[in-house]
Amino acid sequence: MKKTGLIFVLPLVVVFSCSQSGKPSQGRSKVVGTVRDMPSYDIEDDTGDTRESLQRLYEEHRDAVFSVYTSNEKADVRGSGFLISDNGIAVSNYHVFVQKSPVEEKIRLKDGREYRVSEVLLSSKELDYVVFKLKTDSSEVFPFLSVAEEAPKIGESVFAMGGQDRMDRSTSSGIVSLLKKEEHLIQTTAKITPRNGGGPLLNKEGQVVGITLPSIAKGKLNFVIDIRILHLK
Repeated sequence: MKKTGLIFVLPLVVVFSCSQSGKPSQGRSKVVGTVRDMPSYDIEDDTGDTRESLQRLYEEHRDAVFSVYTSNEKADVRGSGFLISDNGIAVSNYHVFVQKSPVEEKIRLKDGREYRVSEVLLSSKELDYVVFKLKTDSSEVFPFLSVAEEAPKIGESVFAMGGQDRMDRSTSSGIVSLLKKEEHLIQTTAKITPRNGGGPLLNKEGQVVGITLPSIAKGKLNFVIDIRILHLK
């Protein structure tokens, strides 16, 4: 995978809350979780071409998508996220890291490696995104996803991916059904589960066009945050 540089145009945010009160986490305990190796596809209405594309995208990009675990009396999967640089810069939903009680977050990659958050680079509670750096050895190199420069078109095929979990589908396909430009949102027919929220929405070239949000209960609407709002280059 070709290495690329990453430039943040927005100001850096250096304080990251792990609780809704803004207090740092306390009473942290070790997280133990089970990660399933094989994906579960949501392709019951897909054509053969879409199924093949979904399989290819999953195989090519799964290593750059991870699960976010927290611990508060018991291990729990809070959501997903994905890497956007080979030195460990990642993206997820803001709400995934916000709790009412002390918690501890772990980033778990497909190969089982676990990491803490080193620092937050960008965040927005209102738009529900966070960009952060993994706490890792400087010599480590990570698989990562490239970011699309242009917004997808209505009707374009897209694929949502999430971290691996035994209870939820990790991959689904659909199309872009609406662009809400003023709200920086993209509506899609691809299914998104709560635990897959924070994962990437990919176009057919395997580029990230958005950050997935958990489905809205009423109407089962699926939205993603337009990745371009982060002004990543």
